Amino acid sequence: MTTNATEQVTTSSATSTLISALIFNTAITAAAFITFDLIRKRSTKIFEPKTYLVPERKRAPPVPSGFLKWLKPALMASDEELILRAGLDGYMFLRVIRFFMILFASFSILGIGLILPLNYINQYDKPGLESFTIGNVKDRERLYVHVITCYIFTAAILYTMYREYYLYVRLRHESLTTPEHRISARATTILVVGIPEQLNNEEDLTNLFSVFPGGVKRVWINREPSRLVDLTVKRMNLIHKLECAETDFLLKYLKNLAKDGESEQDVEDGNKVPASLRPIHRTIPLIGKKVDSIETYREEIQKLNGEINEWRQKINSFKKLKSAFIQFNDYVGAQLAATLTIPRLTEISREDVIWENLNIPRIQRAFRKVVSTSVTTALIILWIIPVLFVASISTLSQLEKVIPFLTPLVNKLPAAAIGIIQGILPAIGLAILMMNLPVILRALSKFEGFVRHSAVSLSLQEKYFFFLLINVLLVTTSANGAFQALPEIIRNPTSIVSSLAQNLPLASTFFLTYVLLSLSAAAFETLQIGTLAMYLLSKILLVKTPRQILQLETSLTSKDWGVTFPPHILMASIGLVYSVIQPLILPLATLHFALFYVAYRYNFLYVYEQVQETNGVLFLHAMKQFYWGILIFQLTMIGLMFLNEAFVAGVLSVILFVITLGVILGMRNHFSHNPKAEFLPVDLMGIIDIKTRKVIIDTEHFTKSISTVTEEVDDEKADHEFIGSTSKQVSEKPTEVYDEDTDQNEVHIKHGELEKESANTYIHPALIVNNPIVWIPEDSAEVYIEEVRTCRESGLNATSRGATISENYKIKVDITEAPNLKDELYAESSDIMLKYTANVTD
Repeated sequence: MTTNATEQVTTSSATSTLISALIFNTAITAAAFITFDLIRKRSTKIFEPKTYLVPERKRAPPVPSGFLKWLKPALMASDEELILRAGLDGYMFLRVIRFFMILFASFSILGIGLILPLNYINQYDKPGLESFTIGNVKDRERLYVHVITCYIFTAAILYTMYREYYLYVRLRHESLTTPEHRISARATTILVVGIPEQLNNEEDLTNLFSVFPGGVKRVWINREPSRLVDLTVKRMNLIHKLECAETDFLLKYLKNLAKDGESEQDVEDGNKVPASLRPIHRTIPLIGKKVDSIETYREEIQKLNGEINEWRQKINSFKKLKSAFIQFNDYVGAQLAATLTIPRLTEISREDVIWENLNIPRIQRAFRKVVSTSVTTALIILWIIPVLFVASISTLSQLEKVIPFLTPLVNKLPAAAIGIIQGILPAIGLAILMMNLPVILRALSKFEGFVRHSAVSLSLQEKYFFFLLINVLLVTTSANGAFQALPEIIRNPTSIVSSLAQNLPLASTFFLTYVLLSLSAAAFETLQIGTLAMYLLSKILLVKTPRQILQLETSLTSKDWGVTFPPHILMASIGLVYSVIQPLILPLATLHFALFYVAYRYNFLYVYEQVQETNGVLFLHAMKQFYWGILIFQLTMIGLMFLNEAFVAGVLSVILFVITLGVILGMRNHFSHNPKAEFLPVDLMGIIDIKTRKVIIDTEHFTKSISTVTEEVDDEKADHEFIGSTSKQVSEKPTEVYDEDTDQNEVHIKHGELEKESANTYIHPALIVNNPIVWIPEDSAEVYIEEVRTCRESGLNATSRGATISENYKIKVDITEAPNLKDELYAESSDIMLKYTANVTD
């Protein structure tokens, strides 16, 4: 019960804070989900692109029309289908979300059924939401139950984490040992860095690494083609300008033709096209000579083609970098070479390489990391100031007691208005503060000089998480608790310990509203509002040529793992830290993960296409980050026990902390630092014949799943010999990687498709880029014929295939007939490889 007017105001505003946040976020969430249901069939490009824009094997069936009809296919898809369409990274991310959803749902039963009544009944009778917190507990004997609950929660989390770790390692092994992966360029190639100058040639590297099973198949010495990169970029920009000029010219001509009423037959001859319709530009902006844009761009592109071809003829004159891609004939050779040699990377795909960073030496990388870490630390410290300001808004009704000029303002506002200010604005303000951080932190991560995009994502994931952990959880908790206790401490400085003990839990009100805000974020995740807005704006205002339209209509969105994991690990940490302090947060955290699980599951099945794949390594980093949440949870409990003078309960909490720390270190050592998580253990690689250096597959672990990849050999050697080739056929029987703890009915990796292998796979794209296509749309007057012919006569590749100008002067692109611009851009001829490796020892 409340005892005075001040407490009544505080009670009313605190309750209004939660109610306002609940109503606001429930309305936004419901509106977003309903909007998604109404418009999802109107734009398959945004909401169902994987039903037609991906290879047929990974293609999802169309989602049925009707209200909530998308839920069943999204939730009923098997785990195997999910791995096929989302990759192991996407699947393990969803496992993390489901892991937290199940845990918090279980914790809610104990929290709401036991801890909440324990906090509330017959204790201090604090007002409003405060009565449900641990700060309301007067009877210290009850705190033993909180500690026991802490033991139960910790045991459940660590056990479940162990099982998830174990599942991850098994699935990673299955993924790495599928027949099509073992013979892929990604599995058989390593990147070696820091190569001494005297060894940095094909012959010596081949001899050095031929000691590994299967021997070396191919060596790519990395070079620095900066001049060629600049030229190809400049040429591509001119191609875009030429296509814009050609398209603009044809549109103007057709509109002029319709305006004058001339017949199409009278103007089929290109010479009869009015010169005034030809696009022009100045050679120098504002002051340069006016020139015909189309002719000028053609001439400049033709000149660049000649210059690029000259540079490509002297590839070996480019400076060698101290790194090389080395491909082995057998994946076992790549695995062993990666584990036993100088600094190296394995499982690296062409799309994952940051080519410009291959030239950064190790010493400079170390320096860059120091700079990046220092700047990140400075940002974390500087961000504390605005975070403190946001936290102060959430305790407005308390601050007015110690800041006199706030009193008239607070007194004029009704409790409901204060509730809205405290319940909605702080959470939104905190979200806005963190909105642009990923861009800054990604730039810092890339500055560190990583040679893989996935490594940048891992670095970003680490930076972003600690930024959120410190500024959102630790600073906000401390600030809210301090602001709540400040009036009492000022009145009675000797009560600082008891005031903090009772008021630190009051920070939970802010986090209740913060979790509620995340519910609407889950709805927006499904609605894809940012992607939808950019698509519509681009379609209306930006895309003007067939190439731009094709890129817009065929591009697939993906998740940036660096900023996708941390907010959910933070939310799990918040839910765990306040699980015993304020049990009301448990069902809200459950709802958060449930909504996001549905949203992400749908999007990974039907929307997102991940380009970089780490085979689940991001999962390991996410679990390591959650360790911090567990430890902060227990440290908070230790602090609260001693602040409440429950010393025995505090000692028990310390014991739990020590046990937990030991288990965590043990798990990290077993799964993270154990080579079987990063590399394959020898028993999964196979048995190696020392005399022949050939791999003999252990039939206890592998089935004969590639019919033409295996052949019968001498019984004294083995039953099967692995001699992978990209032309081999793969059966659909899963690879068996079982042990005594694995249920064969659990989720497994399906076999995939054999990837297309090229001698140019790990050559810098600038060294193998072809003469790009100039894509001109067809017009009804057939002027395009003359334009295509003139381009070809100028030495340019040109086509009009798949693009037309409609009757209402809109560019239409048939994606099924459009040229494959990406494949036609890069050379696949072995001539490039011959030039690349010729005289490599010079």
